[in-house]
Amino acid sequence: MNVKQKPEPPSLVIPLNGDTIYVLSVYLDWTDISGADYYQVQVDNNSSFSSPEIDAQTSSSNYSASGLADLTQYHWRVRAHNSCGWGNWNSGNQDFTTDIGSAIEEIQSGNLPDLFSLSQNYPNPFNPETQIEFSLPKTSFVTIDIFNILGTRIRNLVTEQLSAGYYTITWNSRGDSGQPVSSGVYLYRLQAGDYTETKKMLLLK
Repeated sequence: MNVKQKPEPPSLVIPLNGDTIYVLSVYLDWTDISGADYYQVQVDNNSSFSSPEIDAQTSSSNYSASGLADLTQYHWRVRAHNSCGWGNWNSGNQDFTTDIGSAIEEIQSGNLPDLFSLSQNYPNPFNPETQIEFSLPKTSFVTIDIFNILGTRIRNLVTEQLSAGYYTITWNSRGDSGQPVSSGVYLYRLQAGDYTETKKMLLLK
């Protein structure tokens, strides 16, 4: 006779313990637990998790934690749920530190843009940093992602709601893990509501 038990604690995979993350929307990934129907993930700047800044449930073994503060050490933990209830949190303390280097900046202008647009990055080619400008004619939920030439996303630069205006953000040629990427052609994509635009750029080292 099989006696079902509460699920085992997940193992936290990404980010690695002690990583420095160069974005404020951090991709969290953990092992998929057999039989789990959903997970609870918490993120807090206090290891006691007495009042977590993020407390979410998801059916996937990953979660995108957005709205984090810069230059802050965060702790995170995950537990799984099945028909027997909640399992234990992952064992051990797991933390990462945010350091985006240069945040998104709004360009002051007397007029609001008429159209969504994504400009060619400057400089291009570049090493190690380049600026990306874009405009929003209305308040929109915006994501800007960097992809390698194979179409694999390597960096999320923006995931937030922004008001109408002109903006610029700097990419420091690092991936979501904080490690520098290699020379080559990369794609950057702006998504704002129903609007999507993608452009190419070249990193030369």
